This record gives sequence, C-alpha cells and structure tokens, in this order.
Amino acid sequence: MLSGGIVLGIFLVSFCFTYISLPWFIINLKKINLVVKDRNKLGNVKVPEMGGLGIIGGFIFGVLFAISLIKFHRVIVSVDLTIMLASLCTILLTALIGIIDD
Repeated sequence: MLSGGIVLGIFLVSFCFTYISLPWFIINLKKINLVVKDRNKLGNVKVPEMGGLGIIGGFIFGVLFAISLIKFHRVIVSVDLTIMLASLCTILLTALIGIIDD
C-alpha cells in the first residue's frame, strides 16, 4: 500500500519537472519554428506544435522516480513493477503516435 506522503512526493517530482521543462520546450520549439496557427484564437497567434513533450517528460520522470524508490531505496514494496513498466510503455507508444501524427 502506498502512503499519502510517497504519492505526494512522486506527484511533486513529476509536477516540478513538467513545470520547469515546459517553458524551455516552448522557447526552443519557437526558435526552431515548430509552431502552428492557433485556430481557437482571433488573430495570427502562433503556438508550439509539440508542447506535449514536456508533459510526457514529466510523466516519464515521475514513473522513473517511483521505480527508483521501489528498486534502489525499497520504500514502496507493494507495487507491481510489471504494471508500472507496461503503463510506461503504453504512454510512450501513445506519445509516439501523437508525434508521428503531427
């Protein structure tokens, strides 16, 4: 069973990574001109096309942090590692399909 503090810690690590990396992704995507016109706003507003990479990165970082707690620090013992890795692979395949689709 996961305690609330461990779940909160994993969430905060994932959130902080996403919060810090997302502006960096947006700036660099604008520099290399990977932007599209936002169809939902008036005018000619350009938004980065692959900003979801920062969000996927935060998810990956959170899952890898949880795996490190399981394997190296033995903090979480009741979580099945196979399910965690299967969910990570599923999310990565979904992200890859999204990247190819853009």
